[in-house]
Amino acid sequence: QDSPSSKRQRLEEEGDDSNLLEFKQQQDRVTTVIDSHTLCVAYNIGTLVGKMHAAGVVHGDLTTSNIMIQNPPPSTKDITNQETEQRWEADLVLIDFGLA
Repeated sequence: QDSPSSKRQRLEEEGDDSNLLEFKQQQDRVTTVIDSHTLCVAYNIGTLVGKMHAAGVVHGDLTTSNIMIQNPPPSTKDITNQETEQRWEADLVLIDFGLA
C-alpha cells in the first residue's frame, strides 16, 4: 500500500491527470467529529433563527459573539453516563439586535 505522499508522487510521474485529480480531492476532504453538545447548539440556533424569521424578525448581525448559552453543558467530569449527556438542551439567547 502506497503512503499518500508516494501515491501522489507516482501519479504525478505517470501523468495520470484524472486519477491525480481524484486523489487530490480525496486528500482535501476534511473529516470532522461533532460532539452531541455542539450538534445540540447548532440545531437550537437554527430553530431559534427559523422562528424569528417566521415572525418577521431578522437579526442582521448573527455571529457567535451574539449568541449566549444560558446553561452551559456539564463538564465531561460531571457526566456519569451517556443518558445525562444526551438530555442536555442548550438554552440560547440572541443579543445585540441593534441592526435588526
